[in-house]
Amino acid sequence: MNKVGLLSPRILAGELTDHPVEMTAKSAERRLRLFGRRLAIPVSPLSEEGLPDLYLRAYRRNGSEFGSTIWPILDGGRTKAYFGHRNFVDLKLDNESFADFLGTPSGAEDIAPMRYTRPSPGVVSFFGAAVKVKSLAAHRRVSPRFIREFGYQKAVWSILPIAFDPSNYEVLLERCPVCDAELTFGRSLGICFCHACVNPDDPARGLVDLREFPQRVVEMDNYENLDFACSLVKPSVDTKGDVTCSLHPDLRTVGRGEVFEFIALIGRLLDEAAGMKNCASITPQSLDAATDAIRKWPIGFIDVAERIREVWRRPTYGMGRGLRHPIHGEVVAFQKFFGRNFVKLVRDQLRSGLAPNSSPAQPMDRNSRFRRPIPMTKRIGGFDTRCDDQRLELASLLARSSRKIRDEAKFVGLPLVELIAIYEKGLARCPDESVSQYLRPNRSAAGELASCINSRCMGNQDAGVSLYDSVTCLSGGRVLWSGVLEHVLAGLLSIGIVEGDAPLIRRIIVTGMDDVLNALSSSARDAWTDKVVVNNADAGFYLCLPPHEVCKVVTAGLLPLNGIEISALEKFRLMHISGAEILRCLEVNRHPTKSKAKIFEKLNMAGIRPVLRRPAVRDRNLVRDYLIGFGYTC
Repeated sequence: MNKVGLLSPRILAGELTDHPVEMTAKSAERRLRLFGRRLAIPVSPLSEEGLPDLYLRAYRRNGSEFGSTIWPILDGGRTKAYFGHRNFVDLKLDNESFADFLGTPSGAEDIAPMRYTRPSPGVVSFFGAAVKVKSLAAHRRVSPRFIREFGYQKAVWSILPIAFDPSNYEVLLERCPVCDAELTFGRSLGICFCHACVNPDDPARGLVDLREFPQRVVEMDNYENLDFACSLVKPSVDTKGDVTCSLHPDLRTVGRGEVFEFIALIGRLLDEAAGMKNCASITPQSLDAATDAIRKWPIGFIDVAERIREVWRRPTYGMGRGLRHPIHGEVVAFQKFFGRNFVKLVRDQLRSGLAPNSSPAQPMDRNSRFRRPIPMTKRIGGFDTRCDDQRLELASLLARSSRKIRDEAKFVGLPLVELIAIYEKGLARCPDESVSQYLRPNRSAAGELASCINSRCMGNQDAGVSLYDSVTCLSGGRVLWSGVLEHVLAGLLSIGIVEGDAPLIRRIIVTGMDDVLNALSSSARDAWTDKVVVNNADAGFYLCLPPHEVCKVVTAGLLPLNGIEISALEKFRLMHISGAEILRCLEVNRHPTKSKAKIFEKLNMAGIRPVLRRPAVRDRNLVRDYLIGFGYTC
């Protein structure tokens, strides 16, 4: 975008009141060539001036009281009734025709940066920043102090969420202080005057000079947040420089216009929480608080979200058990504007970062046990993705809503948290870009996980033992899957794959138990997985139980009720062993199994009784000592 520099005092005076003074000989020659096709008194764009502002100044300087009077001359006979910033979106006039009619010095180059385009329905490009069309005012808003000093109006005054002039912090005037008429672009008695207060002796002369009614100045301890919010939509900003570079990396995935609208969304909810509803503009205090929250993402965002969690602009009663928060509801309503990935980011930050409404109590009745919210990975205060642990926790949370990653998890048969660990180590390529942006960029594999595993297959080994069974039984209760697969993909553990419809991890066969033990001994669980919450299906992968039986273990109080974290899952495995895992241990050790009932009957006779009957769960240490007595490895 071409930046328009401030004119010198002499040229500025000629531009606004006296005869125009040419800036260069080239512009004088251009205006001479346009004589007969341009307005009698040409105009030049001023710093931060908008196209409606320039047109109003042009038709008034040429003696017209109404903008509709000279518009047909410009637009080939077509009429126009409204002339506000919102009504200048998608004009059919080309830049050159507009520039020639107004007599601007540089031609189409003067008009192009000021044009508003509509990249998508309901969205307008305002000097390079994508904002909602509804954020543009249809009426005039002026700063009396700025007009008194400089004599023209600025485009940024048309941004409804901003209630003040960014240069002097004066509250904008939207209505005449005498007659209370809403200021308009369609009729003008001069930029400094109210269009409705007319001198009865001279109808073309205004009575109320707006410069005589200065408004209050916004008083803040620090204006840094207000300056930052205004810079996101300021016309004079250099689009080559990224004004959002100081924000958290999560917020750099969207443009500066989207960041501004997100700040405005939060600011409106803050105003509503304070009892101010249905206001087009946002109070400077709420705009300051909303901007501060975004600049301190994610902790500041979560703090503000706590303050407005009970504010609902459109409450519903059939919302199910999904996330109930006004910020999420508003962002979802404008999902096409913000983008699906940003909506998911906001949702997961809110889900994980907000404190529970009340401390979770142990439910007593059956309905309350089974009609509980879906547990999610949480971190009070939100995820700071500049910290590796929190970055990977957020990635594992986003993976739960990624269809591509869920499909890969279903085909391979691994829990989502294990896939994230594999993607992070660069052992396979993450199929979803919205999740891969939170993984290390310098670690990227060439193919997907299934193809990488298949490339390490040494042939069909029907005489081997299932990798899933051997790792489950020989790990001693620890969770070490990502380390084992790292050995497989590095070629340190030879495997074969049998045909079938089961998930890939269940069809991998190994022959050397010593290789498996070596892989387990040199593996360790990633520390960042401690606080990751897994669902019942993924928990069942580690426990050798189907999801409905994991529910029974949770209901019995052996696993946490409000979300099964990996650390709690490993703690459970170190203490307990399921009946299905006992059978796998016997199979791995080539125990002749004729009757499963006999096996458990012998365990009962040895005094190793289940601590939970359905599903059967026993003390791991007692079972291990019993099997070691037979010379088995477990």
